[in-house]
Amino acid sequence: MRLLRLILCALVLAWGSSAAAGDENNGDAKISPIIELGFYLGAEDLSSARFVSGTTENVEAGGLLDFNLGAVRSLSPHHELQATLGFRFDGVNGTRGNVSWSRWVVEGKYFYRLGRSRMGLGLSYHVNPNFEINLDAYPATTINFDNALGAVAEWDYMSRQTYFGLKYTLIDYTADNFTIDGSSIGLVYGFNFR
Repeated sequence: MRLLRLILCALVLAWGSSAAAGDENNGDAKISPIIELGFYLGAEDLSSARFVSGTTENVEAGGLLDFNLGAVRSLSPHHELQATLGFRFDGVNGTRGNVSWSRWVVEGKYFYRLGRSRMGLGLSYHVNPNFEINLDAYPATTINFDNALGAVAEWDYMSRQTYFGLKYTLIDYTADNFTIDGSSIGLVYGFNFR
């Protein structure tokens, strides 16, 4: 946890010092808005639903889809900082009920760019992780997990305004007296409004 706090402090200091450097260099540090979509797999299963057809669907603690808005700050041709706010969710819907897992995700990452590739490390803070079960024959159940801080590593292939890549998130969720592994690997696609 201490290492994660140190990384967060380093990201905040780098963002602030880049703003000062940008002012001194007549605005060379550029900020661009971004939109990002992600598809994630992995972690522990929170729920498993079996359908009449015999198929089974799982709700995973690390899954499944997210939508993010944010900004990228170019510090130099090789260095970038990226901050995003997003919503990640997974769920199963059936004729007799549904199960859902959702949380808000705040991420801050430092990227090193080389050609069309960039590699980044940062922090991922998950706010209001919420697991809900609504079945016809049973009362609705909601488990509210504590906010969670984790680490993230990402590699992206860049074009002029779009990027796609792989992201690994290392995080645990805690509620009452139990903890689940929410770590995942995902595919991301983003658009940069340069």
